[in-house]
Amino acid sequence: MLRKEQFTFLDPFVLLGNGECINLQCVCGSTFSGRTCDCKNDNSTCIDPNGNPGELCSNVGQCVCGSCLCDDYVENRGQYCEECVVRKNFMFVL
Repeated sequence: MLRKEQFTFLDPFVLLGNGECINLQCVCGSTFSGRTCDCKNDNSTCIDPNGNPGELCSNVGQCVCGSCLCDDYVENRGQYCEECVVRKNFMFVL
C-alpha cells in the first residue's frame, strides 16, 4: 500500500526504489516515508540489543527514521542513546 506525501517532487530517481512518482507527487511504500521516501517506518533499529527489550532509544530519545535522536535535556550519546555523559559545571536550579 502506498501513502502520498504532502509535497511535489519531480525526480523519481531520488526515491531510492522506496516509492514512485504519480501525477507529479511522490508516493512512498508502506514501510517508508519522508520527502524522498528514505525514512524507514520501522523502530526495531532503535532498540539496543544489549538493553531492555522493546525500549526505544534507552528511553532518553526518539526514534526518527530508524535512528535514535537523543533528548537535549540529558547528555546521552551512542547509537541507542545508551552512553551517559557526565557534564561538568552543571547545576540544577530548584
